[in-house]
Amino acid sequence: KLIRRCTVELQTTEFDTAVSVLYELVDAQGGYFENSSVYSGGYYNSNARRNGEYVVRIPAEKYSAFRSSVGELGYVSFSNESTEDIGEQYYDTEARLKTLRTKQDRLLMLLEKAENMEDIIKLESALGDVEYEIERYSSTLNRYDGLVNFATFNVNIGEVARVEEQTGQANSLRDRMSAGFRAGLEDM
Repeated sequence: KLIRRCTVELQTTEFDTAVSVLYELVDAQGGYFENSSVYSGGYYNSNARRNGEYVVRIPAEKYSAFRSSVGELGYVSFSNESTEDIGEQYYDTEARLKTLRTKQDRLLMLLEKAENMEDIIKLESALGDVEYEIERYSSTLNRYDGLVNFATFNVNIGEVARVEEQTGQANSLRDRMSAGFRAGLEDM
């Protein structure tokens, strides 16, 4: 039972196109948007660019296909992937739920045989507590199933005047100097 998550930050000069393609990709993969926000600089900052933050849920079996497609929406400035194994918690919760259902059956059998009011009240109270716990554990399992069956992608799209590919320490001195020279020319 694995929960997969991915965060991708993108830069693009074509914000509307990137967002439109993102919606198409999500639809094509059978996913849905859990949350979406777009913001810009507002009244006092008319030069501000737009930024979009999207939480997307994609079927787990389509994770790789969506991951590679979303990277084509613009320049990937940051990417992070994680996987969480919840197998132990899942099966522990499942075992507790099974035990509670057995207890519920026993309480129902005792309730059918109860004859005095005091026993009936105690059994119904105990039965109510067990039913509450069953609902709680069932809800936990449903939440786990949702997280396992659908991967979560946090996609952040930033509108930029021009894409600035970062040159890091892994690049050679020549590559960094070339990128700096190009950036200087573009600024002029």
